[in-house]
Amino acid sequence: MAKRDPNKTARNKLDKEISERLNELWPTVAKDTGVQHLHSFNPLIGGKAATSIDLKNEVISSHEEYLSH
Repeated sequence: MAKRDPNKTARNKLDKEISERLNELWPTVAKDTGVQHLHSFNPLIGGKAATSIDLKNEVISSHEEYLSH
């Protein structure tokens, strides 16, 4: 059996933790923002980022790099 990539395993674990936390917070966020669906909220956040980051030409390879902008 092929050995698992520890980086991918760690990323998948973090993704699961973040998704669970988002699901816990979503009812409050939806109530506060008036946005009914999570899939509608994602572009709203991305559109706000476009005011400070050149998203068409910038390459962002990690969440740390995104937060540093």
